[in-house]
Amino acid sequence: NSDGWIAAVRCPQIGKVLAAIHTQPEQDWTVASLAAVMGASRSSFTDKFTRTLGESPAKYVARVKMFQARQWIAHDGMRIAVAANRLGYDSEAAFSRAFKRIIGHTPSEERQLESI
Repeated sequence: NSDGWIAAVRCPQIGKVLAAIHTQPEQDWTVASLAAVMGASRSSFTDKFTRTLGESPAKYVARVKMFQARQWIAHDGMRIAVAANRLGYDSEAAFSRAFKRIIGHTPSEERQLESI
């Protein structure tokens, strides 16, 4: 939700976390590592993040990763296996399932849509 995102960017603590996620989507972000960026405990970080953005840190990170993957695959011509590996997925199949769940279609369909 855009209101949550605007509020998050205006909050220096959450804004710092969002900047870290967006500039390093390939990082293996955990609640603990994101809480450390914010300088808070895991529970207070998770509570503040979820209240501000309306979704959990894990869901947000997954979406950012998939939108980055979409860019790499559709616009940069990156191979799906390379994108999967770069984002820390153990297999192309697991990556493809996550991509489809978040984006709504498979990475190979994304590539085909881009070439139309």
